[in-house]
Amino acid sequence: MKDFLEVIKAYLEGQENENLENWANRSEENKQYLQQIKDEMELAEKKANSFKPDLSKAYEKINPSSRNLIIQPAKTKTRRLQYFTNVAAIVGLGFLIAFIGFSIVNHQPDYIEFSTAIDKKKEIILADGSAVFLNKGSKLYYPEEFEGEVREVKLEGEAFFNVTENPNKPFVINIGNSKVKVLGTSFNIRCYDDEEMDEVMVVSGKVACYNNEEGESSQIFLSEGEQAILHRSSPKIEKRGNYDPNLLAWKSEEIVFENTLLSDVEQILEHYYRVNIIIENEPISNCRFTSTFKNDNLEKVLQVLNVASDISYTFEDNNCVLSGNGCQ
Repeated sequence: MKDFLEVIKAYLEGQENENLENWANRSEENKQYLQQIKDEMELAEKKANSFKPDLSKAYEKINPSSRNLIIQPAKTKTRRLQYFTNVAAIVGLGFLIAFIGFSIVNHQPDYIEFSTAIDKKKEIILADGSAVFLNKGSKLYYPEEFEGEVREVKLEGEAFFNVTENPNKPFVINIGNSKVKVLGTSFNIRCYDDEEMDEVMVVSGKVACYNNEEGESSQIFLSEGEQAILHRSSPKIEKRGNYDPNLLAWKSEEIVFENTLLSDVEQILEHYYRVNIIIENEPISNCRFTSTFKNDNLEKVLQVLNVASDISYTFEDNNCVLSGNGCQ
């Protein structure tokens, strides 16, 4: 135990340890365990520094003839090590879990990073045959082979998953501060770091979603056509039905509006082009719009809006502002 404490202590003080770092990055729980250990060690350090016993006086009580004898206290390092050992007893469960995780990761292959450029999409086939199609500017972390009882990956950005069914080996995706767990299904996940919410949309099969802080006891289940909104600032998860197919337009590269309110058009365009759109005057929000766009850029869509509904647009401070009289 002492050796392992020293390994963790050295890592928390800045010494590189690839195995421990990989384990910590696998989930928020692992990071929280390390943070707990760090907090307890800092507390132990403070106690060790403030502990200054008068050993000569204590020894004098045992042997009065030693009145003029000066006894030096033990070295701080020894006291600190003793405090760390005591801390291990106090937070033994955290150390035990960390140790188990650390031991397991030593028997697993390193995770591989698969990323896409800001203007490219890519598909990857994993070791179990599952296919993952990544949107632009996204990253997937995955092992070369899936060992153990769980097939686990991590996503940053957006991707469409078509997971090979295996009832004995769940497929788990780590996103933000949550997890998505499946056996075999197809679904879309959106989890960009600069957005406040993550999204899960199920195309086929069944998916479970839960927040790391709350654990699996709080999980909700999604079936075909359902959507979950996972808030990063809280454990809150919203379940919604009948999501707009346009939310998957990044994959099909086709946006279809059929008598759609401009207020809804705004949300779809923000989602697809990752741009902030502001409707300057509220009345035009009720304008309706019908058109289909296939792999068109935002400028083309805005030009069509301008012609069809007399809606003008300008770009101000990274925002797209819509204005005009419109649909009167």
